Amino acid sequence: MTIGSRQRTGAKTATIRAPYDGAEVGIHPLASGTEMDAAVAANVAAAEACRRMPAYERAACLRRVADGLDERRDVVVRLLAR
Repeated sequence: MTIGSRQRTGAKTATIRAPYDGAEVGIHPLASGTEMDAAVAANVAAAEACRRMPAYERAACLRRVADGLDERRDVVVRLLAR
């Protein structure tokens, strides 16, 4: 999992299964209480940084996200369709 731009591994994991047939889609780490606190703190800091960012910079960030999703459309569609 990524918290505040840092990759972390959880002590426990959960298997993600497709609702249609129960097939394993992936494995995801589960956050501890400490990791949850760190994620909330990172989110608050990011929200503050975004609040201070001019609208045109926020728009540019969102365009980059949209472009990335568009470039990976096939992967995103396959994941959503599972």
